[in-house]
Amino acid sequence: MENPDRNKPGKFMIAAIVLLVVVIISYLIIMQIFPNLFMTLPTGDAQPVDARP
Repeated sequence: MENPDRNKPGKFMIAAIVLLVVVIISYLIIMQIFPNLFMTLPTGDAQPVDARP
C-alpha cells in the first residue's frame, strides 16, 4: 500500500530540473554545430604587466 501523504516536488523544482536538462542538451548541440565557438573566447590567462609609470 502506498502512503497518500507522500512528499511531492513542487512545480518550481520540476521546472528548474527541466530547464537544466534543456540547457545541457542545447549546449551539447551547439558544441557539435559550432566547435570553435567557445575556443575563441578569452580564457583569463595571466598577462604581463608593464610596471613603468
